Amino acid sequence: MAILAGAGIAAQGPMFKRNGLAPVAEIAGRAPDADAPFADVLAPGWEVSNLEHASVDAWVERLTGPMKGSLGIYMRRMQRYDGMIAEKAAAAGLPSEVVYLAMIESGGNPTAKSPVQARGLWQFMAPTARQYGLSVGSGRDDRTDPALATDAALRYLRDLHAHFGSWYLAAAAYNAGQGRVGRVLKEVTGQTTGTDADFYRIAHRLPKETRDYVPKFIAVARVAKDPERYGFTPEYIASRPLLERPVVRTAVQRSTAKRAPARKAVTAKSSAAKRTVAAKTPAAKRTVAATTPAAKRTVTAKTPAAKRTVAAKTTAAKRTSVKATTTAKRATVKTTTAKRSTTKTSATRKTTARSTVK
Repeated sequence: MAILAGAGIAAQGPMFKRNGLAPVAEIAGRAPDADAPFADVLAPGWEVSNLEHASVDAWVERLTGPMKGSLGIYMRRMQRYDGMIAEKAAAAGLPSEVVYLAMIESGGNPTAKSPVQARGLWQFMAPTARQYGLSVGSGRDDRTDPALATDAALRYLRDLHAHFGSWYLAAAAYNAGQGRVGRVLKEVTGQTTGTDADFYRIAHRLPKETRDYVPKFIAVARVAKDPERYGFTPEYIASRPLLERPVVRTAVQRSTAKRAPARKAVTAKSSAAKRTVAAKTPAAKRTVAATTPAAKRTVTAKTPAAKRTVAAKTTAAKRTSVKATTTAKRATVKTTTAKRSTTKTSATRKTTARSTVK
């Protein structure tokens, strides 16, 4: 479900501010503050395993090198949602690092939409969203509501962790699907549950996106937990553009209202075009109707004569053919009779000659 787009921006990382431990309901309803000062919202240390692996190191290099600008944008976006996610995660008993999964899923954009129609901060597909209580359809899509989508995502992640016993495997299943990860895990390890290290044992059997997903998740967390070491100062984060539309329903309504006159103009043009076509069509139909009977009568009048002529010619040809065949047969009979007579005469002469010799 992750947005692994364009120019290799498969990893999208955050940097977050602390919300002062405000109640979850208050955090969820608070207006986003894109320019809030930067600070790490996560508790010191790691609640998820920070396993060493070459693929994690490679992602750290990419995130702090060619992708640093993009990562800074995602960090700034997530300042509006990090506290809400961290608070909800703590209440649900999940590690605070799940914040970074939202980062690599959507880049902190709650209106993000993938080519396969996954949407929102957590990039839910519609069936999974409905399974976890989100409304999708009939003019409403809860996947784009950061608070509601976070509640659903945390329930989903909790179920995946309970199933696999590992946050690495749970994250992989969030990306590739529980069935696929479970099947590969069973084939490689013979078990239905595993450890974080087991992810790297089965990674070669998973899709490339999923092979990158977990190392990217850990790499983003490493950078986010020590941002200034990698050049992500508060000033740098604040200088990054948001590059997204405001996520406000009234803005969508205003946008729809702005498009309305254009739609009316198109409707008016379409109606005029339909009336023109409708006006022209009857005359065209009458012309065709007037022309067609005469053509039909002409064809009908000509056809019987043509048929009679063809029939007459065919009969004459048949008679000529029969006569020719009969004449040929008679000639053949005459020839055969002549041959027989010649043969008899020759035989008679031979007999007479023998009698004379005797």
